[in-house]
Amino acid sequence: MGGGARHCGTVRRRAAYGTPARTRHGPRIEVSLKVALARIVLFFTGWRLGGEVPRVRRYVLIAAPHTSNWDLLHLVSLAWSVGIPVRWMGKHQLFRGPFGPLMRWLGGVPVRRDRRNDLVAQMVEQLRANEDFALTVPAEGTRGRTEHWKSGFYRIALAAQVPIVPGYLDYSRKEGGFGPPFVPTGDVEKDMDVLRAFYADAAPRYPQWFGPVRLAQEVAPQDATPAANAAAGAESVAGTAAPAGAAFDPGVDGEAGTDTDANTPRGADA
Repeated sequence: MGGGARHCGTVRRRAAYGTPARTRHGPRIEVSLKVALARIVLFFTGWRLGGEVPRVRRYVLIAAPHTSNWDLLHLVSLAWSVGIPVRWMGKHQLFRGPFGPLMRWLGGVPVRRDRRNDLVAQMVEQLRANEDFALTVPAEGTRGRTEHWKSGFYRIALAAQVPIVPGYLDYSRKEGGFGPPFVPTGDVEKDMDVLRAFYADAAPRYPQWFGPVRLAQEVAPQDATPAANAAAGAESVAGTAAPAGAAFDPGVDGEAGTDTDANTPRGADA
């Protein structure tokens, strides 16, 4: 993405590597290991970090555009390279058995998907209970094109009273990073205008799969598809319907904003 950050009033610059700016996150050895691994990955993939490292410590991080399986590797590597402890939601079954500690080390937060109406409350509780918590949410909820984003990222940030940080991946320059944090006001259109400006010149791996930056309730009835109308109705029920949830959680169905197109063909990317 070329100038999204400039739309938000911040001039993007390449972040300098050195001592991790956020070594306060977790044990120093663990952070240093993640930083080292991330910088090795960035070196071999040719990606670089742009923009400013978020100075806030608890926030909802938007993972967008999300059109490729490679997005997770790039975003996590960029975040780890400067000591940001990205967290993501996964179904609780993933954390059972011998792989449980690994899932948690990778930033996973187990959630009960059979209690999907409670996912917002679960994440609000996590944000309030942890001093350092960057909850990563793929707002599109799928790698395929969608006509609106899931609203979970917004409702979680609003309920927890924490900032939203827009993340980005610019495949045209192999650069990714983070935009300026902003606190949601409750005015959906106004807040989404900030995100629309930021992602106006997004450069995903597959541009044709990156749809409009808007929530279902912003879609005018005459413009909405039947699926969009159904989603808008579902998300309006008591304000607690399934949020944009299990970030980069492959193999789970489309509830709660999970990557619903895990089997969508992408050639070599799929």
